[in-house]
Amino acid sequence: MPQPRIMLVSHYFEPSASTGAKRSTLLARYLADHGAGVTIVTASPAFYGEHVTARTGVRDALAVHEVAPPRAADRLRRMGLPGRWALNYLTCRRYARAIRNAVDRDGRPDFLYFCGNPFWYFGLGRRFLRSSGIPYILDFEDLWYAGGVTYRLGHRGGVRRILDRLLEAHAVADASAVIHTTPAQTRLSRARYGDEPGSKFWTIRWGYDERALRDIVPARTDAGALRLAIFGKFASYGDVDAAVLACSVAAIADDFPVEVLHIGTPEPGLERAFAEAGVAACLKQPGRISYAEGLGMLASADGLVLNTISEVSHPAKVYDYIGLNRPVIAIASTGSALGELLSSFAGACVATGPDEVTAALRRLRAGECRELQPGLDASEYSQQHQFGILMDRLATLERQGGND
Repeated sequence: MPQPRIMLVSHYFEPSASTGAKRSTLLARYLADHGAGVTIVTASPAFYGEHVTARTGVRDALAVHEVAPPRAADRLRRMGLPGRWALNYLTCRRYARAIRNAVDRDGRPDFLYFCGNPFWYFGLGRRFLRSSGIPYILDFEDLWYAGGVTYRLGHRGGVRRILDRLLEAHAVADASAVIHTTPAQTRLSRARYGDEPGSKFWTIRWGYDERALRDIVPARTDAGALRLAIFGKFASYGDVDAAVLACSVAAIADDFPVEVLHIGTPEPGLERAFAEAGVAACLKQPGRISYAEGLGMLASADGLVLNTISEVSHPAKVYDYIGLNRPVIAIASTGSALGELLSSFAGACVATGPDEVTAALRRLRAGECRELQPGLDASEYSQQHQFGILMDRLATLERQGGND
């Protein structure tokens, strides 16, 4: 079956180190590997500053149209315009020009596929639908942008929230499909846009990279201690969660040795929580290391720990945890999207307080739980499997003329 031609508009792309860049880069590779014509419109690496990672060659192997940072933002700020809005407006104009140039050079795609976050360029989809007849897809990835979702780090208010809602509704109205990464997000959008057909809103999950996990070798260095591992942000999502984990470790540290390995940018909030609980020596923070090395450390752990920023979203790293089939301790509510996902696994503990986490740690130490799920076939949780679902739906949509 011929695959639709996609123009992928993604501000974050390799070599950006952001999580969103990983999803869009893997999607571009998947499209290319499966015979779908793909063109990339993305930011110049100058946008990313020092927040970059090693290239895998995806950006160099595809047709890429880069958007350079605007030069006039400072002048507009001096004229009294809000700096961020001025920058977004100017950048959006550059994206529009890059999309036009890409269409002229590489041909008209079957779909414009916009990847968020950011979301301020989503409105370009409607613009090109009206001017060029190109259907567009919105991939939200999460719901930070959507008004009405309260996050633990706060939510946008005032004029910005009103404008966000208007811009979101404007973009959603003519989209051929709106993609979210959890069923909870999809339900929320269907309720918010009740006049739109429910079939327009799809759930295409995050997932682990099956290529990256294929050759992972566990990197155990100390078989005597109970080793827990955290991949990426934790205390940044909530100091309370850091305190819960630290108190749980303190409750068992006198009974047996415990090591908590935090892989990623060191977090002062995590250090503070462990120091206040009197178990600072249990926390190890090696800093930012390669993805493969980090996965090797996760594979060697007795249990993997995470939390979440929102009730309707969950961190992408949960899929790495599932792919490695290691026991998981999630500090989250049972009714959250993360709790909903993990509830079907025998080796997952969804907890809100230190007593529950402490009990889970004792079970790990006793050897009562060694896997997330015995006999688990994790393939349905891979990013590649999810992209396969996406491509089947896009192919069906393309045959229907861009309308579900």
